Amino acid sequence: NKVLKQLCFAFVRGCAQSSQLISQELGSDEVLLRDWIRANGGYIHHDLMLTENTAGIRGIVARNDIPEKYVQNFPLVSIPQDIWGTIERAMSDLKDDFNVNMDGVMDLLGKDIGQQFILSIWLSHQRMQNEDSPWFPYINLLPKQPPCAWCMSEEKLEEGLRLFCPPDSQQLWERSCH
Repeated sequence: NKVLKQLCFAFVRGCAQSSQLISQELGSDEVLLRDWIRANGGYIHHDLMLTENTAGIRGIVARNDIPEKYVQNFPLVSIPQDIWGTIERAMSDLKDDFNVNMDGVMDLLGKDIGQQFILSIWLSHQRMQNEDSPWFPYINLLPKQPPCAWCMSEEKLEEGLRLFCPPDSQQLWERSCH
């Protein structure tokens, strides 16, 4: 019994069907990410690789079949907590780097928006450090231009809506926009 011909971590309908392998070979950026995860005590199964579908949604797929027995008994990916990009990490790093009271930012903006703001600033700060950032292997694989519905062509937006929305939601969206 063959299991996991394709594995995709995306929260969209139809993503697995529309995913296309960028290539069967791992790119140097992906190798760098794997090495970083391993150096920090993590693991990624050797048959997994990154993929991106036509709408720019990323995921993970299996390059080869992974035996069911393996999948049932071992994790395919293990990321150590030490390299999670959490709000606590972001607040601590920004406080250390800029001597700013992050709790005051949270109080000013409110918890939800404050957390998003702080994580965005932290991510931008890490990206600006380029290879000097300890997070470079991860950040380097993030999209250079975050997706934004306002900046998409009508064709790309419609393609994204087909992937993200169930048919009845798409009709509701279209009625509200036109």
